[in-house]
Amino acid sequence: TMRFIKTFWALDAKLAYSRHYPSINWMNSYSGYLADIAKWWSENISEDWFAIRNEAYGILQREDTLKEIVKLLGPDALPDEEKLILEIARMIKIGLLQQNSFDDVDTYCSPEKQFKLLKLIVDFYKLGQQSLKEGTSLSTIRELSVVTSILKARMDVKDDEMPKLDKLETDMKEQFKNISGVKVTN
Repeated sequence: TMRFIKTFWALDAKLAYSRHYPSINWMNSYSGYLADIAKWWSENISEDWFAIRNEAYGILQREDTLKEIVKLLGPDALPDEEKLILEIARMIKIGLLQQNSFDDVDTYCSPEKQFKLLKLIVDFYKLGQQSLKEGTSLSTIRELSVVTSILKARMDVKDDEMPKLDKLETDMKEQFKNISGVKVTN
C-alpha cells in the first residue's frame, strides 16, 4: 500500500480507548508527500511551518522515549526540562491533534488556525525552557492560566476569530514575563 499510495494512517486502539479521536497514531503513521505538503504550507500559510512542525514532531518523539522511563522509574525521576517535554506533548495532543466532531467549532479547523495553534504550543515550549533556565519551577509554568486557554482554543476560537489567537500569544508572553522575567522576542 505504501508503495503506491505513499501514506499510512496507523489506527491506534489505545487512543480510541482513551477517547482520543481521531485515533491515528502520530508516531507510526507515514506520508511520502511531506515535501509537497511543506511547499504548500510555506507558500500559503507560513514559511515557518516546516520548522515548527518538525519541532513539534521532535517533542512527540522525545515524549515517546520518556514514557518508557516514566513507566520504569516514575515521573519524579525526570528533570524538569524533560517533564516540560511531557507537558508540551500533552498540549500538542489535546490542543491540536485531538478533535471533537460534535463541537461546532472543532469539527473543522482551517490551516491558518492549525498553524497558529501549533506555533502557540511550540512558542510556549520555548518560553518554558527559557523560564526553567532562569529558575522558575515547572509547577509555576503549569499553573499559568494560558495553558488552559491554549488547550481550549481549538473549540473556543472560530476560524474567523484569528485575532483571539494573537491575543492569546500576547497573554502567554506577558504571563511568562511576569513569572520569570523571560525576555520575549518575536
